[in-house]
Order: sequence, then structure tokens, then C-alpha cells
Amino acid sequence: MSKAVKSRSRQLYLELRGQLESIQGGRRFYSQRKIMEQFRVTRHVADQALRLLTEAGMIEVRPREGIFVVRNQQLDRFRVVSFHCDWQSEQVRNFDQAVEKVLGEEPDRYAFSTVLYPFDGRDCIERLEAIRADAVLFYPPYGMKREELRRLLALPKTIVFCCNTLSYAGVDAVDLHSELIGMTAAHHLIRNGHRRLALLLSEPMSLAEHCRISSFLHLARLNGLEPAVIDCGVRSGDYSPTLAHAALSAHLEEHGADFTGIFVSSDTSALGALKALKDYGLNVPEDVSVIGNGGFAAGTLYTPPLTTVSENFAGFAAAVKAGVEALSAGGRFGLRSAPPLLIERQSVRNINP
Repeated sequence: MSKAVKSRSRQLYLELRGQLESIQGGRRFYSQRKIMEQFRVTRHVADQALRLLTEAGMIEVRPREGIFVVRNQQLDRFRVVSFHCDWQSEQVRNFDQAVEKVLGEEPDRYAFSTVLYPFDGRDCIERLEAIRADAVLFYPPYGMKREELRRLLALPKTIVFCCNTLSYAGVDAVDLHSELIGMTAAHHLIRNGHRRLALLLSEPMSLAEHCRISSFLHLARLNGLEPAVIDCGVRSGDYSPTLAHAALSAHLEEHGADFTGIFVSSDTSALGALKALKDYGLNVPEDVSVIGNGGFAAGTLYTPPLTTVSENFAGFAAAVKAGVEALSAGGRFGLRSAPPLLIERQSVRNINP
């Protein structure tokens, strides 16, 4: 066995072991094919990882039936599981890493792991029901139905809603204040003297996205401004930089540069927006200022580096830990708060006299 295969098999073993700690004994585990698809590994790597799990007494392979979880050890540590879709998102990875870091400061007290569900949300509720945990950090899929929400709230485990705008009494959640993202973007542009604004809708519509958009427009209108709204027509699964480039290019060809500051729905799609502005002969930030949303690390590599409104990952982790401490002490997680942060780089210019 090559060193590369051995290393990847060990890594996969550790990833699967973390998920096994959160699944009830007797439940069916992933099939070999599912592991290969979800973790993007070869059959040989999957075989080796499953062999290690079998030798550790954590799974049982039953011929013609499947792979089942046999490890059901009662842990003294308070178990926290992050449950989100398997789409490779830098944003959610940042959330996970921040929580893992803050809970990892007390390894004898807390255990943290991640469990994934398919991007289309298939069997999401059933997978969540099978998780063994004291608290589940739940990032809901798009389009949850009312009946599914009822099932979630009836579960005997604490479900903490993340990355959404649920903030009602009786619901455990971390409120990321999506409305403040749009308000912060508008305020930053207006504070820097921009009176002709544009809004590039470059992400699939969701409740959080709606909050970001409407709050940007509301704050602009309160200041007597009416931003140009440019809809890229992005749907779930589309490549937003390409569509952002096409939509903004079409707007510029038809209307010209009728704005001096533009808010782009995501840092990812801002890449397409910057290219469209450059293709039209506009310089950023000399001619047009651009502000994004997301706080992605890649924004520092753009030309110029992108000013952005970012989710507060450290604040989110601190809110989670405070809620988990309350839970472990016999209380409720409750409603916690993690307002966004403005990250100023070089893509917004102050044009005040």
C-alpha cells in the first residue's frame, strides 16, 4: 500500500469515526459506494477505512444487508454535532472550524463532530433523527416544509437552527442577523459618499438572502436613494460568477455605469462582477466601488482585494459555547446572537468632498 493511500485511508477513517460517534447503534451506515461518492475517494481507500472501523469494533458488515453501526458507547462528554449539507461551502467550514476550536479548548468536557446530508435535502429529517447528540447545530436545506419543521421541533434532542432567521420564543437558534448584512453594506457605501447605488442579486433566493436584499434597499431608501436592482437569475446549483458577469455586463451595455457603488450578494459572484466592470473599462474603486458578502479568504486575492460583510465566525462559536454551557448545566440553549462584521479592504473608495 502506497503512503498516499495509507494516509488518505487513515484520514477517511477518522472522518467516519467522528460521524459514527453521533449515530445510534444498530442503524445502517453509509454504503461503500456512498462513501466513495461523498468523500471522493477510490474503492481501495474506502475498503481500508472500513476495515479499520471494523477492527475497531465500530461497524459490522452484514453480507447482502449492508454496513451497520455497532458502537454505542455512552460518552461522558457533552456531544455537539454540526449537521449540514454535503455541498463544499467555505462559509459552513469556517463555522465548523470555529466551533471545533472553541469546544476543543475543553476536550474532556465536549465532543464535536460533523454529519452531512445530501445537497438536495433528501432524507434530511430521517438522518437528523438518527444522530446521537446532546445538541445538533442544524443548517436547514432550502424549502423545508411545515410538517418537517414540526417533526424537528418534536424531537427529544436540542436542535439549534443556524444560518437562518428563526428567532421566535421557544426556538433554539443562533441569529446571524442577515438583515444587518444588507444594512451594513448600504451604510458603508453611503458613508463613503455614494449616492448612486446598485444591488446585484447573484445568489439563490432564501429567507436569509431576502433579508439581506430588503434591508439594503430599505436603508438606501431611508436615505433618499433608489438602487438599481440587477437580477442574475441564479438558481440553486448554478455557477454564480459566470451569471454575475453576464447580468452586470448586460446592464452596463444597456444603461451604462448608472451607479458608483454596488453590493454583490456573495464574495464568490463578486469575481464575475469585477470582471464585468473591467471589461466595460471601469476601474475599481476609482470609478465604481464594490462590496461583497461572505468574508471568504479568496477575497484578499481579488484585484483589488474585496471589501465584504462577513458572518462573525468567532462570535458564532462563542454563542454556541455559551448555549452549550447552559444546556449542560440543565438549562436551555435559547436564542443567541452573532452580528456580522465589516471587513474593509481596497474595493470601496471614499468619494466624499
